[in-house]
Amino acid sequence: MPLREEVELNIRVASALMEGNLDSMISQFGITGAQYNVLRILKGVYPEGHPRCEIAKRMIDKHLT
Repeated sequence: MPLREEVELNIRVASALMEGNLDSMISQFGITGAQYNVLRILKGVYPEGHPRCEIAKRMIDKHLT
């Protein structure tokens, strides 16, 4: 396997493990990863907030918006 493909695969595996850990951690609060992401974004601009379209632009997983 070429080095580039091996690196990409390792990054994807690490990402999946980290996402699983995050899901386990936030499930105790009854929220999804996307909801956590929105809360994280809003915390960064508290108390001013963001309009909805700005939150969508800042989402990590764009397909969840």
